[in-house]
Amino acid sequence: MNITRQLRPQKIFVTVSSALLLVLYNGPFMNDMEPQSYKLQYYKDKQEPPTLYYGSVHPSARNVTPHESSLIIYNRVPKCGSSSMLDALKRLQIGNMFKLVGSSVYFRRWLNSEEQMKEIKNIQKYTMNKKLPNKIIYNRHMYFINYTQFGLTNPIYMNFIRDPIERFISYHYFMRDTRHQPHQNIWSKLSVDECVQAQHWECLPEKGQSFELTLSYFCGHHQFCREVGNRDALQQAKYTVEKYYSVVGVLEEWTKSFKVLQHYLPGFFKSPSKTLNDYIAAGHSKANKGTNRKKVSESSKAALRKAFKEDMEFYDFIKQRLFLQFESIK
Repeated sequence: MNITRQLRPQKIFVTVSSALLLVLYNGPFMNDMEPQSYKLQYYKDKQEPPTLYYGSVHPSARNVTPHESSLIIYNRVPKCGSSSMLDALKRLQIGNMFKLVGSSVYFRRWLNSEEQMKEIKNIQKYTMNKKLPNKIIYNRHMYFINYTQFGLTNPIYMNFIRDPIERFISYHYFMRDTRHQPHQNIWSKLSVDECVQAQHWECLPEKGQSFELTLSYFCGHHQFCREVGNRDALQQAKYTVEKYYSVVGVLEEWTKSFKVLQHYLPGFFKSPSKTLNDYIAAGHSKANKGTNRKKVSESSKAALRKAFKEDMEFYDFIKQRLFLQFESIK
């Protein structure tokens, strides 16, 4: 069933009925003045259908921090300096009177509705534990959970990302290390250049293929959020950041990111010690850097940028937002 309509330059929301139908975008995403074509598809994983946003999303310096919240969720993106960030948070927690806690689950990032609710309850065990400080930062590799779909108020959200191509290269060589993946796949034994030249699907995924993207961590848990080339996923990720994320730092802008965190989340990042200031200034952001990484050719990087076009656009969006936030605190 096809639905054609005109999108106007205003905020437009589509909420799908409880019949578990998902509105998915079909066709190239133009600007919001041009006609779009949509199709209804049955959503098979029994999740509650999302509220999708179809409109222009522009980065801003607006502070969306819910000031009544004492919980930060850092749903960290792998290979984006999260080890260094956790190191910094450990240094900060004493002086700022918060507790850093996390999940031991590493590879389970996508959750169905039941698992999302279970995760929310698991986090509540920390926030309701009177033996812990009132303020909590919870970290886990997982996609964004929208508390409002469960009738709850969202906590504070923060994250870090990096250049998607550099992240891909880092993750590729991370997975080649047998300590991280004892039973290696063929693609992980190849260099990035070899993998790209072979046009292996793990390096050059096709449009519509399910793949873990940077933007997946912000789009959410629905299938379209993991589809390569899905413009709705890009729009949804941008919208989620603008509406729910206080700060999304950029690894390549480590110092600026921390300055923004200090101003937007002062209850957690204020008054760092001289040691931490030195740590930040030094850009100590490569604690987990692989030792077996090979140089990647510019032609391979160009092919990867083309394959991960939406992730590149999302990265540019986040950088613009961070710079606007940084300029606003000068």
